[in-house]
Amino acid sequence: MSKTHWLIFVSLTALSSGLVWHLAPTLGAKLPPAARARICDTVADVQNRLGTARDGFAERMGKSVPKPARSTEYEVSADAVAPVAVPAQTSPTVTQALPNATPNPASALREESPYDKGIVRIGPSASSGATWGVLSRVAPIEDLDGKTIGNVAGGRFFLIERREKAGGALMLIGNFTPKKLQQTVRVAAKDVICFTRSLDDLSDNQKSCLRKYYQLNGEAEALKSRLQVRESKKNPYAVEAAKALSELRAKEAEASRRADDADSNRNATYEIAPLAEKVRELSKKARAWKESHASELSDPVKDPGYLMLIKERDMYGEAIRGLAF
Repeated sequence: MSKTHWLIFVSLTALSSGLVWHLAPTLGAKLPPAARARICDTVADVQNRLGTARDGFAERMGKSVPKPARSTEYEVSADAVAPVAVPAQTSPTVTQALPNATPNPASALREESPYDKGIVRIGPSASSGATWGVLSRVAPIEDLDGKTIGNVAGGRFFLIERREKAGGALMLIGNFTPKKLQQTVRVAAKDVICFTRSLDDLSDNQKSCLRKYYQLNGEAEALKSRLQVRESKKNPYAVEAAKALSELRAKEAEASRRADDADSNRNATYEIAPLAEKVRELSKKARAWKESHASELSDPVKDPGYLMLIKERDMYGEAIRGLAF
């Protein structure tokens, strides 16, 4: 790694890991609560983007093996492809481990805010130093051998012990709270929202509001997904597009497993291209069909049940501004 590359890497690390932590108390003390919350949300988003860029930069500089093409190069509109239904909670392995206090948003608003305590969102990578997070949706969990145990509802607190890569995805290894009652499991980092400091820095009421917010967020997301699946079945091209996209993902995963073999990796990459083109064409047809049959389709985000869940969710979100995303 050249001196210039090293300086860029160090700069990104400083920005994503330390800037928010040092500036939060100083800026927060001089701003009204609403302004602090807005700044917190914005800075957290910037920090996550910087963290992702930094980690990707470090990985590229540290490895010389060519990576297979990723589907982000051929990404299709989410509403053009039949979505996969979010599974219901099925796992009996995670004990009900929630704060005893009933969530009280009004009371939480009178407490010292999480932002003033220095608790802000950060990325899940090792360089961020995150030690805990919360499931943002219904998510599958695995044992340490990679076998799926079941699905856990959103709102569960997760204590991070270490991280590892699996099929190109970052996995968090740790325990749900309370740790002594839970087995060690793996959860996809994309399903966990991580924060600075410690879970114990929040009051019981703030923990309850945080848990309730993401529990309702998971329920709303699952309902929206079911409604999308129902509507997508009306689109003759959407199901085909979803199948083609699944084949593309599988081929990408195969290419990733063969990344150490340059010839195999190259062959797999060549096989990805026609699949990606198929996804693009089917997605284009699915979008065209959707536009021409708009009057026959219902908008999931306007569903009364979905709106009711979002309204209740946001009530708890107001009590934990800076932690609700």
